[in-house]
Amino acid sequence: MLWFLFSAWMLSIQYCDYPFDNHKVPFQQMRNALRQHKTANMQFGALISLFTMIPVLNLVIMPVAVCGATAMWVDRYRSTLARHELR
Repeated sequence: MLWFLFSAWMLSIQYCDYPFDNHKVPFQQMRNALRQHKTANMQFGALISLFTMIPVLNLVIMPVAVCGATAMWVDRYRSTLARHELR
């Protein structure tokens, strides 16, 4: 169970890194932002982890996860972290 939770958190960090990196948000700031919405990010990572176990679905889950992380960036983080880009 602990390994699944760790995997969910790591997958959340992995896929959320794409939109955060596109906006040049440093890793430490990204990690702190993800920690503020830990439940939602753990659910996101857990779903990705579960879907990668399904044989045919695991072929398309990676681009879907990137799209999902980008949508999460727009919904939750853009307004608070986009100010970093203006500096």
